[in-house]
This record gives sequence, C-alpha cells and structure tokens, in this order.
Amino acid sequence: MAIRTICIPIAECISHTKSELYAMLRRSLDASRSVANIAATECLRQDDITQDKCGKLYTYPRCKDMYEGCSFMVASVCRAVEKCYKQDRWQMKRGIRASRSYRSMPWPMLNNASCSTLQVVDEGEYLTAKIKLLNGHVVVRLAGGSNYRDQIRGLRKAIELDAICDSKLWIDRNHKAILGISVDLPNKEAKERDGVVQVVSGIDYLAAMIIPRQQHPFVINADDVQQWKAESVRRNQRWRQTRKQGIDRRRLREESSAFAEKMQRRLKSKTHEIASQIVAKADRVNAKIIELDFTIKSYLPSFPWYDLVSKIEYKANDAGIEVLVKTQSVTEPQLESPHVYFILEPHSWRVKIGKTKGGKGRIESYMTMNPDCVVLAIDNQPQTKLSAKEKHYHAMFDNHRVIDRNKIGNELFIADPVIAWLRAVEWIGNAGNLSQIAQVLDVSRDASRVGHLQADSKCLRSNESTEVLAEGQKQAGIFGVKTDGPRSGSQTD
Repeated sequence: MAIRTICIPIAECISHTKSELYAMLRRSLDASRSVANIAATECLRQDDITQDKCGKLYTYPRCKDMYEGCSFMVASVCRAVEKCYKQDRWQMKRGIRASRSYRSMPWPMLNNASCSTLQVVDEGEYLTAKIKLLNGHVVVRLAGGSNYRDQIRGLRKAIELDAICDSKLWIDRNHKAILGISVDLPNKEAKERDGVVQVVSGIDYLAAMIIPRQQHPFVINADDVQQWKAESVRRNQRWRQTRKQGIDRRRLREESSAFAEKMQRRLKSKTHEIASQIVAKADRVNAKIIELDFTIKSYLPSFPWYDLVSKIEYKANDAGIEVLVKTQSVTEPQLESPHVYFILEPHSWRVKIGKTKGGKGRIESYMTMNPDCVVLAIDNQPQTKLSAKEKHYHAMFDNHRVIDRNKIGNELFIADPVIAWLRAVEWIGNAGNLSQIAQVLDVSRDASRVGHLQADSKCLRSNESTEVLAEGQKQAGIFGVKTDGPRSGSQTD
C-alpha cells in the first residue's frame, strides 16, 4: 500500500452559503495557527538546545484547553510542530536558522478508528465531503470536470476500498479552499524484474542514471534550476539594496515573499518531475533496484536533495522497485572519534585507506614509520559501521589498488583517482591541516574549512581544473566507466 495526497478544490458549500463557509474556515485556520505557534514556543521551553540529542517533547497539555471540542485538531497540530522542530534542531543548534513561527497551518481532518472528522461520499455525478470545523460541520461539493478527472477517479477508488486516511484543509494563495485528502491505495501489480541501475550526482549535471549494457548514461541536467537560482540571487540583491534606501519596504516584503513561494512551488514541481523521470526510466529497463548516490552536490548545492530522494522512494515503491540510498554522510570530522582516514605517501604517490577506533595513536604510529606522509581527509563513522565503511572505500577504488603479493588485504591505492574523488566531494583538508597538505599537493583549488566536511560546496572553478578533475573522476569510475572490479554503492559506478 502507498499513501498519497489528492488535492482538489471545494466547488460549493451545500449546507451553508459561500461567505459563511469561508468565515468558518478562516476562524478554524486562525485557531490552528495559534496552536502551532504556542506548541513551537513550548518545544523551545522543553528542549535543552545545548544537548546533542533532543529530549522528549510533549506539547499537547499546554494547548489542550485552548479550543473546547477540538482536541483532535490540537493533538494533530502539536504532533506536526514537534516533528518539524526535531527536523530543524540540527540547524538551530548551529545557528543556521531560527525557530519556526507559523503564519499559517492547515486544518487537520482525521479519519481513523478512534476519530473521524471527514467523510467523503460518492453521489454519482459528483463527490461530497462532510467536514468538522471549529464551529460545526459543513457539507461541500468537490470540484469535478475534465480538469480533475484523475483526482476523482482516485477518490472513488479510495471510497470503494475504504482507504481514506488523515487529511487537511487550507486556503491557497488564490483564496480557494483546497482539500488535501490522503488515500492509501494498493501498489501496481509486481512484475518480474532484474538488474540494478545507479543514479549518481556529478559536478556537470544534477543526476545521471548508469544502466547496465548501455554505453551512455541517462543524464538529467536541470539547467533551468540553475537559472532560477541565479534569478533569485539577483532579485534578492536588488531588494536588499532598495530596502536600505527605505523605498516602500512593505511592498518589497510582499514581493519577496511572493517570489519565495513561487520558487518553492517551482522546486517542488521540479523534484516531482525528476523523480518521475528516474523511476519511469528504471521501469522501462525493467530494473529491480535503484541505487542513489548524491554525495557530490556541487552542481546545485541548495537543491532539495532530501526531498528528491523521498519522492524517488515512494514513486519507486508504487512501481515495485527497491531503492537503496548510498549517499556518503556529511559530518564534522573529529580525530578523537572512530573514523576512516586517507593518508598520502608523496614519494610513492599512493594513498592508504584505513580505519581507527579514535585518537591519534594509529595515525601517529604510521606517520612515525612514514614521516613524509600527510593525512588528506577523515570520515567519522560509528564504531559498528567502521569496518563496513572501510570495505566500502576499498571496493570503490579496487581497480586502483597497489598489488603487493607479500601483503594480504593491502590498503594502498593509486593516488590520482582517490584525490580526484576527495576533491569532488571537497573532503581534502577537512581535518584542519590544509596548510600541511599544501606542501605536497596543489591546494589552490581547495577552500580551507578548518575542520568542516563540506560535500555541498563548489568543487572547481577554472576550466583547467575541471579537465584535470574530470580525468581523475573517469579513472575512479565516477562518470560510470565500466570496470572489471567489484561494484559498490558509490560514484565509482
């Protein structure tokens, strides 16, 4: 079963007049917004932001007495606010963003075994819905016609299967009441599938699907998104300059908010489009598994990558395709914690990829025997995943392993492809030793991050550097060059 939301406008109100319906709806939405803001304040009060993990949040007791007879709304809004707070906490802890303040909050409508505030009925020619608002129930007719043919078909199937779930109601920017009805419809019938396709990001494109037995990958460039981002930067810069001059700040604020909403709608539609293209292509080649690796985010650093992965997962689930996410984690490196290290031997031009449980003892002992070596990068991992991550990197560069018959399990690799990959994800110098690396390696292309792992920043900026990096990435198999070695779930395929 797959849960999806069917959005359909309200055509007319049967039990009340249109003005009465919208007056009741606005009062209900104001109540939902008030509960959301109080719950957000309560989350800040209950949480100790200095701790690494968020404690238990329970904001319902603070809001339960605000609106009598609407405990279903209060509980639903509180749960939604608590979930959003936990999602934003990482950025709040590091000062990247502030706590949310809600200017609007949809009105929740429940349809489960314990509570039902929404009933959708098929009247034959049209569909009706009975909704409980703050001041009572209303009966409305849903929009129909050819424009909403697919929505009506899906709702009728959901009514037949009794598959309508918790939903929501809101007013859009065109002042229309919209019902977002969640339905739990069965997936398509599974068919026999075979094969694995890999979807990787790159420095010259948003995503590329590498298909077995096909010479050229299926590339999604998304140049229009880069144009949108450039347009957004230009407009925001102009608005900031005009606002400093004090020219009609209210109008500028309204224009800025409207454009921000437009950008959000554009990106939402674009992520749906890209996810549909990827899943449809995988379905056409009869793939059984889609492996996603979006470690390199330099083409569009501010693109909603997590939202794209989520959409690919649920669309692939509907098509009966399994999705494996193998994106490298981006964390702040700590030498005292367990990590995988990349050490360069300048004289032999080899890179050692090994692991340590923490501390500098393992690295210092190796550096004592090889005093000219330099730590290029480290990747912190939990103790339970340390060995698996080391094997993952070994498999990634297996075709470039230095063969030594006297050693079993050799950890030395040719330096060029490893350095090219580290540059692509911008991990070089993430341990804060970029000046030391500069003595043996040209780091003019690498920005000093003083201990921060940034895989979502610009990788290269000059044409000459791009050619050098592209050559190294081709050696490492990042662009899908077929190799005879074992395959892993990273960019090497």
